[in-house]
Parts: sequence; structure tokens; C-alpha cells
Amino acid sequence: MSRRATIKDIAAEAQTSTTSVSLTLNNRPNRLSAETKARILDIARRLHYVPNQSARSLVSNRSMLLGLIVPDIQNVYFANLAKHLSDVCNAHGYILVIANSNDSAISERQLLKEFRSRGLDGVMIVPSLESFDQPANFRSNVEQLDIPVIILDRISALPWCDGVGFDNYRGGELAAQCLLDHGHHHVGVIAAQSTYMKNDGRITGFLDRMSQAGFEVPEALITEGKFRYQGGFETVSGLLDHHVTAVFCGNDLTALGALSNLRAQGLRVPQDISLIGYDNDTAFGAMGVELTTIDQDLERLSAVAIDTLTARLKLLAKATKQVGADTGKPWFTGPQRTMLTPKLVERATVAWAGSSMPKA
Repeated sequence: MSRRATIKDIAAEAQTSTTSVSLTLNNRPNRLSAETKARILDIARRLHYVPNQSARSLVSNRSMLLGLIVPDIQNVYFANLAKHLSDVCNAHGYILVIANSNDSAISERQLLKEFRSRGLDGVMIVPSLESFDQPANFRSNVEQLDIPVIILDRISALPWCDGVGFDNYRGGELAAQCLLDHGHHHVGVIAAQSTYMKNDGRITGFLDRMSQAGFEVPEALITEGKFRYQGGFETVSGLLDHHVTAVFCGNDLTALGALSNLRAQGLRVPQDISLIGYDNDTAFGAMGVELTTIDQDLERLSAVAIDTLTARLKLLAKATKQVGADTGKPWFTGPQRTMLTPKLVERATVAWAGSSMPKA
């Protein structure tokens, strides 16, 4: 393996000082001639010089690394979120470190400790479902971080920290209205889990809109799918026993599981039963699943999240330069929360109740 080129190597070949090389490579003001600068840059290119980020971090006190913890990297929604966040991070000069908690509070706590020990500049986290069983512990774990933190997606019950998410209550209303507009009154719901359900706007919004229209959804028709494919596959059969005409799933992965079960039983969607999801995971379209769903614009969410986080980092860096300044943790003491608006995407899994179109 060839030795990595250093600033000293460049300085020796250019017959100048390491300080001059450093100033030139970092595009900082200096009194070097244009000819000397050009010679330094040419040598750096020829030697394939790559800056030592560890050394830079010691000087700038910045690692240029941001962390992301997601609950289920196999979920297309979170995989897409990670991809969009990584793209925006790269555009801002940061590298994104991605970790998977597997919806486990214990794993999540350990990952937060790891991020603290590795000198990351900031952290983004989608809380695990288990954290909603023990919200005080989750808050304590997050507040131990001395770097900016922003909670993503599952933010409705966590007002104590910077957060960016979607107005899921409105999303739930949109899903309910779609089914109501197609004559569905006897519907089932596959939600996450009971503890999270209380804080999940999408389910509350759905149930409230159905109730406002005069159609209460009984508890027996609200099941727990835990936002997983298997959860949707296993729970939809119980709803069929109650002869529901449509099912609202808390996310598209759950809807995909439910759809697989329905097809295995020989049922047609939407002719025999309608199905609506949540997230708009476009990858399912490539699988031949034209799912009616609620769209969450992950590109927009990612842009707002990184803008919020980098703004915090800039203020922190500025305050750190002021002698005796108390930087505090404004992401906790004065949290900024952004709620984005979801929208309905109608495709091919919702039909009129009874598969009969109304007469004109």
C-alpha cells in the first residue's frame, strides 16, 4: 500500500513552508504569489492529496459528521429518508453516519452513547416505538447529548426538542375522507401499537374524521401492526372476520403486508376490499403495487431538517468563539418545530364500497 501524501510532502516538493501549503489548500488569505499557489495546487493534485479530517477536527473542533438513527432501515420509508438526508448533508459538506435501532429503546440508548463518544457535530433521530413506552427515559437519554439534536417524523408527543415532521392528524383526516368519499363506513385500522397510537396523529385524525361523519370505528376494528410488513400480514385476517369494506394502514409497509395476505386468500383489491396506506413509498410502484396513500415529501423534510441543524451549529460555533459565553442547549430550551403538510395520492387500491359505482 502506497503511503498517503501529507502537507509536508507538498511543502518539500514546492520548496515552501507547510503553513503556506495549508493556507493555499484551505483557500485562506495569504501573500503567496499566484505562481507559488498554482505550483502547490498542482503538486497536491499530482500526489492525490486528501486532507486529514481528524487533524482538521482538532483545529476546528468540528468533525463534519452528522448522525442519523432510524428505527427500521429495512422500511423503504426510512431508507428513502436516509438517502435524502445524506444527499443534503453532502451538499452542506457533511458526511451522514446512519444507524438502525430496530425500534428498540435499549439499542437506541446505546447508539446515542456511541454518537456522543465519536465526536459527531449533531444528531437526528426518529424515535423507536419502544421509546413511547418510556418517554421520560428517552428524553433523559437525548438530553445528555452536548450537541444539537433534532427529532424527525415521530414528533407529535415530543415538544421539548427541535423537530421536523408532518401533520399526521391532517394526513389521517385525508385518508378517512378518501374512504368516506367512496362510500366506506365500516372500516378497519392497522395502527402501530397501543402506546404510540395515543400519540400518533394519523390514527387520531382518521378516527375523528370518521366520527364526525357519523361512523364510529369500534376498538375491535383497530389492530396493532407495529409499522411492519408482518404486522399487516398477520392482523388483516382478523379485520376480515368483521366484514370491513376497507382498511387504513398506518404505513405503506403494513399495507403491503395486508395486501399480500388478501391476495393469498384470493381477495381482489380494490374490488373485494379497499386499502389505503401512509407514506407514499414509491418503490412499491415498481413492484406492481399502485397503492392509494398519504404522501410525505421526504425531500422537503430532509432539507428543512438539515437547515435547522446547520443553523444551530453555526450559532453554536459563533457563541463558542466568544470568551465566557454560555452556549447552553437552545435545541432543548427553545425548541424549533416545523410541521409540514401531507397530501392524498389516489392510485388503484380504493374503490366504491361494494364495488358498485354510484348512479349518475
